[in-house]
Amino acid sequence: MARRSKKMEPVERLAGMREEAALKQLGEALQAVEREESRLAQLEDFQREYRQRMQDAGRAGLSGESMRGYVRFTEQLGELIVTQGEQIRQARGRLDLARANWQHHHGRHKAVTALIERFRAREAREADRREQKDSDELVSQRAAREAQSGD
Repeated sequence: MARRSKKMEPVERLAGMREEAALKQLGEALQAVEREESRLAQLEDFQREYRQRMQDAGRAGLSGESMRGYVRFTEQLGELIVTQGEQIRQARGRLDLARANWQHHHGRHKAVTALIERFRAREAREADRREQKDSDELVSQRAAREAQSGD
């Protein structure tokens, strides 16, 4: 008869593979958040630099048309920053889902592993009991033979 622990090993392997896949997705989601945050930082840096250039150009006597061009461009940068903030919010949402998914699969893998360990411990105790029973029977049979031969 196959041991219960042995029967559960494919389940444990599958749970481990699912946990690994979930961990990979979690890592990818984290990288996506970092990429989006980096893009936002770049846009904000560019916006600050552009505003500084616009102020410097304004002090140097910029024409009205050029100033309107600067203002339009900084407004567009502001819109891009807002859009990028939304991208970050969505990426963080995907990260939260990936984290919850990994936690679920990690918990299942741990539970299956613990169950197999309990099965193995029970199987070892049962094997020890059988071994002790066999040993007791041998001693009992030997004693009975010695008692018969001593008669």
